[in-house]
Amino acid sequence: MDTPSTRFYTSAEIQSRFGVTPRTVRDWAHNGQFRTVKTPGGRLLFVAEDVDAWDQADRQQRRLYTRNEVAEILRVDPKTVTRWAKRGHLRVVFTVGGHRRYDADQITALLRGEASQRGG
Repeated sequence: MDTPSTRFYTSAEIQSRFGVTPRTVRDWAHNGQFRTVKTPGGRLLFVAEDVDAWDQADRQQRRLYTRNEVAEILRVDPKTVTRWAKRGHLRVVFTVGGHRRYDADQITALLRGEASQRGG
């Protein structure tokens, strides 16, 4: 595991990537969600292979997008995505950290023209 080619993420990178608090990251480390390594200075690093695999599996299972991902896919401003959600035009799921996520199936349907967002 600890070969020179092993990549690692810091706690701050994990927090940013998943939109969670430092406490959640500590809990994940304590519960063995990801393999970790402590530096000689006591800094906790997360094995990137584990984090990437978990993130990929989680995204496939949930099939949710962030506001910026939806905006990029639909070629609109991120504020438009938020406005559509507040008006009830897009289904919103809130993460434990309070961040909005958008249903991938609904976004795909919008792209196919099965529903229209622009009329409203």
